[in-house]
Amino acid sequence: MLELAKEYLRVDGNDEDLIIRSLIDTAKQYIKSATNVDYKEDNHAYKMVVLLLTTRWYENRNLVGKNDDLDYTISSMLLQIELDGDSREVN
Repeated sequence: MLELAKEYLRVDGNDEDLIIRSLIDTAKQYIKSATNVDYKEDNHAYKMVVLLLTTRWYENRNLVGKNDDLDYTISSMLLQIELDGDSREVN
C-alpha cells in the first residue's frame, strides 16, 4: 500500500515513507471506526478511501483555517463500504 500511496501522491524517494505509512495506518483505523469493516486487499473502494484520506492529510498538514468536513466523495464511499460490509455479514 505504501508504494501505491507514494505513486498516487507523486512522491519520489523515501524521505516521506514514515509519515505516509503513518497516514495509511491512520486512514485504515479511521475507516474501520467509521464503518466497522476490516481492511481487505481486494476491496478497491476501501483502498481508494485510504488513498483519498492519506492524500487529504498529507497535503493539509496544518489544521488552522481548514474546513474539517470530509468531502462528499469520501463520505459516500465510507457509506458504501459500510453497507457492503453489512450485506456480507447477512449472507
